[in-house]
Amino acid sequence: MFMGLNALLMYTFIAWLPTILSENGYTEQDAGIIYGSFQFFSILPAFVLPPLMKLFSNKRIVSIKFVCVVLVGILGLIISPDYSILWSSAIGFGAGGGFIIAMSLLSIRTNHSSQAAALSGMTQCIGYSIAAIGPIFTGALHTATGSWQVPLLCCFTIALIWCYFAYTAVDNTIINNEELLLEES
Repeated sequence: MFMGLNALLMYTFIAWLPTILSENGYTEQDAGIIYGSFQFFSILPAFVLPPLMKLFSNKRIVSIKFVCVVLVGILGLIISPDYSILWSSAIGFGAGGGFIIAMSLLSIRTNHSSQAAALSGMTQCIGYSIAAIGPIFTGALHTATGSWQVPLLCCFTIALIWCYFAYTAVDNTIINNEELLLEES
């Protein structure tokens, strides 16, 4: 769920951010620049977070901070769209960091590569299935309401739920084979 909700939000903004910005009064060029900023900031955590993850003893706090950055960004888009470059960058940075944390948990929470592979397969199958719903649901909600306010409020709510999973999924316990429903042959 941690990875799935993170990916759902990321894919939703990848799909709809330029349209949201255009309908908030930005020119196509300005919307493209802001979208580029969103994309740029989404990759920054990939450069700094992996080597730092082993230094943080409490990874829950780190993951919750990234979720909070996304929450602030979504709230900013709703309340003050005039600063969309700031809010979009925050969403990109937070969601990008969330993805790095989700991927790092695959090795942090397992003892060996076969466990990590099983956890990765399960996580990505379920996570990306959840993520695929985001852009479709958001587009349908926008069509039904004629506004981006309700879809953005839904994204904010999903980010709040993601915060709960950021707390529960990120700990230092090792998952054993029984928890992964695997049997060693």
